[in-house]
Amino acid sequence: MKCDIVSARRTVYSGEVSMVIAPGVVGDLGIAPQHAPLMTTLNAGAIRIIEAQGNEITFLIGGGIIEVMPHLVTVLVD
Repeated sequence: MKCDIVSARRTVYSGEVSMVIAPGVVGDLGIAPQHAPLMTTLNAGAIRIIEAQGNEITFLIGGGIIEVMPHLVTVLVD
């Protein structure tokens, strides 16, 4: 699935991923391909991206919003 992490100033990350782990308000969210549609706020913390090739990348955020569709995850971060 495609993942875009966007701040007010620029696109922080854009690429194909196999998993996104984000700090949701009530706990960590694990998002895999074909996840049910979802929109929620995020707490400050780390977003972990596992790329299609298996590499793991971590981004620290101050909070934000995540929108999940079956083939696309969009994260708007502070």
